[in-house]
Amino acid sequence: MLSKKNTKDKNSPFEGGFRGMLGFTLIEVMITTLVLALLITGIYSIFKGGTDSWTKGNVRMERYQNARAILEMMSREISCAMVNEARKIYMLGTHDEPVKNYSTKDELFFIAPIYPEPGDGGGSQSDMCELGYWVMNDTELMRHYAVGTSNKIDFIYDEPYNSLINPLGIAVADLQFYYYHNNDEADSHANWGSDDPDADTYLYKLPKKIKIVLKTRDEEAREDTQTFETTVFMPGAE
Repeated sequence: MLSKKNTKDKNSPFEGGFRGMLGFTLIEVMITTLVLALLITGIYSIFKGGTDSWTKGNVRMERYQNARAILEMMSREISCAMVNEARKIYMLGTHDEPVKNYSTKDELFFIAPIYPEPGDGGGSQSDMCELGYWVMNDTELMRHYAVGTSNKIDFIYDEPYNSLINPLGIAVADLQFYYYHNNDEADSHANWGSDDPDADTYLYKLPKKIKIVLKTRDEEAREDTQTFETTVFMPGAE
């Protein structure tokens, strides 16, 4: 008669029935979850910090490149400004009383032989153009460009067929022009030009130099404002 064998294996992990299959306790599960949560939070913080730094760097670089390109263009065009010997207003820089009612920033308008490109206000209508820079609604830098003008500030931008008003694609917090009758930094004027016959005669001439201060802003408020400035020396100044 076959003897009944004991089928219980003392080395088996299932010794004692299902007792060997019990999982972690509640405390162990909570501790493990907490550690994983802390680990995931740390990794996310590092990743987000790196992403934010990269985004801010990109925004800063783009604003820097745009601002420098715009200042270079403005400097090139302003340096071409011409005088008007008839004592008419040939350069008008305003600070306290802007020409455009919807701008409280500085504005500058002048006459220069900046030849229009074909299609820009009529092509070869005139080699004398009226140019200007101002800020629309205190947020966007604009460029005024009109052909077919006389040798004075006509402000013919009210006539759409011969005027171009172009946004320069950069958000600004401030725009300032400083005018110098001589090269002394202390000789700074906030306004320039006049149609008053009793005004100082130097206002009817070109300034020796013009300092442009442009403060740009981040439209999404990820960065503080940045200030850029350059000085334009006027070849046509007496």
